Amino acid sequence: MPTAFAPGAFCVASAPSKPVAAAAAVATQNAPGAKAVGTVVAGNFQQGQVMETQVQMNPGKCYTVVGAAVPTVQNLDIELVPLMPVPGLASPVMAADQTQGPTAVVGAAPNCFKWALPVGGPMKVVLRVSAGQGMAAAQVYEK
Repeated sequence: MPTAFAPGAFCVASAPSKPVAAAAAVATQNAPGAKAVGTVVAGNFQQGQVMETQVQMNPGKCYTVVGAAVPTVQNLDIELVPLMPVPGLASPVMAADQTQGPTAVVGAAPNCFKWALPVGGPMKVVLRVSAGQGMAAAQVYEK
């Protein structure tokens, strides 16, 4: 079973680091013209660890989530999951990256994750290191 970071065990990236810089570079290719939403989050992961953060999604907007890790992370995963459980269902994964490696992108250009509801709502961004260990960072972009 994956382990989660305790509250406060992840950091808000305040200084440039390799994963933060790599995530920004991935964003220029996969989220052109989009603006960063919230802050970059980063953590030092062991294999199987999960970090979750929230993002407020707005009607008619498109979202891209990018993540990057140091080379000792062989696979980084990102998922978008509803913050509030859907009655009668386990929390469904609304979108997930389909890549293998130390970078992950949900909603890469020219596509994106489109918020289709007429009102805004919160979603969880789930960042997971499924193979390897080391620092990883993620950022949400909105267009």
